[in-house]
Amino acid sequence: MIAHIMQSARFEDIWKYLKPADIVGNWDLIKRMLWPKESGELWAWALQVWGHNVQYP
Repeated sequence: MIAHIMQSARFEDIWKYLKPADIVGNWDLIKRMLWPKESGELWAWALQVWGHNVQYP
């Protein structure tokens, strides 16, 4: 469900439903569900900029 929200909602609406900690805490599963590949790369980059230690792929 988290990956679906990340892909379907407008960026500003994502934060009405999710916190960065929700994404980071489930990142290993989420990163496999994001499509297209560039979407996962972009999210990984954003989370890293925001100070979270995530890897992609």
